[in-house]
Amino acid sequence: MSRRRSRCGFTLVEMLMAVAVGGFAISVAAAMARFTVEKSGQGTEQTNMVGASRVLGHQLRNDLRIAALGSTGAIGVFAGADPWMQMRVLTPRARLTALPAVSGADNHPGGGVGDIVAGSDVVQIVVPESSENTTTRTTNYAKEGTATLTGEQALPCDLAYLFDSTSSSGAGRTQLFRIRRDTHPIELGDGEQLAFEVPTGALITCARISTYWVSNDGYLWRSDIDGRGPFDLEWVGGSVYIQPSNMQRLAPGGLDLQVAYRLSSEAGIAREGAEADAWAFDADASQAAESALSRSPGSWFEVRQIRFSFLLRSARKVDDPGSAVMLPSIENRATELEPLSRAFKFHQITSGEVLMNARFFDQNTPAATPAEPW
Repeated sequence: MSRRRSRCGFTLVEMLMAVAVGGFAISVAAAMARFTVEKSGQGTEQTNMVGASRVLGHQLRNDLRIAALGSTGAIGVFAGADPWMQMRVLTPRARLTALPAVSGADNHPGGGVGDIVAGSDVVQIVVPESSENTTTRTTNYAKEGTATLTGEQALPCDLAYLFDSTSSSGAGRTQLFRIRRDTHPIELGDGEQLAFEVPTGALITCARISTYWVSNDGYLWRSDIDGRGPFDLEWVGGSVYIQPSNMQRLAPGGLDLQVAYRLSSEAGIAREGAEADAWAFDADASQAAESALSRSPGSWFEVRQIRFSFLLRSARKVDDPGSAVMLPSIENRATELEPLSRAFKFHQITSGEVLMNARFFDQNTPAATPAEPW
């Protein structure tokens, strides 16, 4: 009797077909997974970048919004006190020692202290910290060399901003000076004196002088001068300084910071035609504002509006490099720029503020109008 052997399993052809189908399915799944991960990474980076830009824009806008509260653009300082002698400018008419509410360094050559990106702008802002404040209870006379101020409470800081809002016009004189932390009455720092008579009811707040810039390692930085020593100030340009011992990295991905300024009539701009609405460093407008800023440091006292643009990129590569793109031209930045890799996502924010001092001397004030105090 013959017995037939049963056959089981797969033939070689079947095995090869199964391997081919399985390999194709795995490759498709891997490609889909890779695509999903890449898109997820792109979305995450875009979200992080936009979120960071909003935070930075909000912070810079807030500083500009309260810059030099109540001043006319010129903030008085005592001429004999350090470190202000490095930063102060004389007011155009009265020749009083003062700091501009806002000042800047246009198209920085790059490097130096702060390792600033070449072509990027630097902006410096005098910022009253109004959350910590007090008011004077008696009149203090500058001519007597007053070393104390009678406030309602002590201040927990080393730099103070005084705003005399008692004039009938509502416009006040302002002064910046160092104080001794938590003293009551408030004691002025060594070498400081009052620059003018301070009446009862004047506001005193904590303060800082903040400088913003973009560094070559792709960060937006801020350096604060807040009254604490030693004052190791390093010159950046114009009347702008950085204090290296008090620098903070705010956010990564910074490529460029550009700032434009709009001035009051007191800067000497003819008030007719396009010049009346000129933004310094705006290619679409008259360059009268730009030339006014470059003519005299005193022109910085007349800055009334500020527009800033911040360009940043994602923190990591999220795409195939492809061909490079050029950094977009913002304000008056030079066009000879390094190409950027498409591997990164890019985002630009543009915003601005009208300075508080504009309510005392806005852009439409006739040139013959006498300036407010200081």
